[in-house]
Amino acid sequence: MTFSNTILSESIYLDYHATTPVDRRVAEKVYDYMVNNFGNSSSIDHIFDNQATKKIKQSLVNFIFHLNFLLRKNNCL
Repeated sequence: MTFSNTILSESIYLDYHATTPVDRRVAEKVYDYMVNNFGNSSSIDHIFDNQATKKIKQSLVNFIFHLNFLLRKNNCL
């Protein structure tokens, strides 16, 4: 292991205002929508915007459901 690799492996990244690590599952899902299923959810005149809007709303519902589950599981609600 080189000196720079040693420093990186023993370092703690604190600049989360610049960027944050992403779970691989999230990255794979986002990648799919960036490459295969893209669309502007702000547009209102074509099919791509409808699909994008539907997925965003579905993701929000899923997020709220899982957040609610975790909060209840940890007695935060």
